[in-house]
Amino acid sequence: MFEIVINYWPGLLRGLGQTLAICTAVWAISVPAGSLVGLFAFTMPKSAGVIVRICAFFLGSIPPLILLFWFHFPLQAILGVRIDPVWTIILTLTVVDIFAVAEITRWAYSRVPQSLRYLGWVSGLRRSQIFMEIELPTLIRHASAPILFSQIVVLHASLFGSLISVEELFRVGQRINAVEYQPVEVYSVVGLMFLLITIPLNLISFWVSRRSGGNSQ
Repeated sequence: MFEIVINYWPGLLRGLGQTLAICTAVWAISVPAGSLVGLFAFTMPKSAGVIVRICAFFLGSIPPLILLFWFHFPLQAILGVRIDPVWTIILTLTVVDIFAVAEITRWAYSRVPQSLRYLGWVSGLRRSQIFMEIELPTLIRHASAPILFSQIVVLHASLFGSLISVEELFRVGQRINAVEYQPVEVYSVVGLMFLLITIPLNLISFWVSRRSGGNSQ
């Protein structure tokens, strides 16, 4: 296994860099966008809320791999365009993650006790102050851990990019294995590299979850 790392570390680092670039782009777009969509869904339940829940239901029912292939082949053929596979995987994961984050945000916003809002109104706070000082801290406390976990799912789903020729970490591992034919060693290295990325996210998610659980008691 160490021989694989020594011989192919430049390619492994490039694959890791591509994986992180894809995930960073998805996270940067989907987390803020999904949070806003979730707020709209909660505040306008009969319009935006219905649309968001329907979209989240259908996107959650279709495997991301199917969506990726649909965006990569038939959709581009219908539109008569050719999009770089990197942007295709980013688009697919972003669409899925926006509605995942939106549903988490909508649920977390519903956990804000109505009594706290009434208290803010009685105290003479403006609507913006009630949101910033009462609703937002509670929203962040309840939503942070689930949103972090959903971003780990995005990280794992990024390996689907290898199926449309994106040179991410898993695709690099496939190329190395095609040369060396040492699947145990090669995929152990790839798995460890994913583990090194995922462990900090899991620890943060666990810490936030424990902290929010303690604060909610």
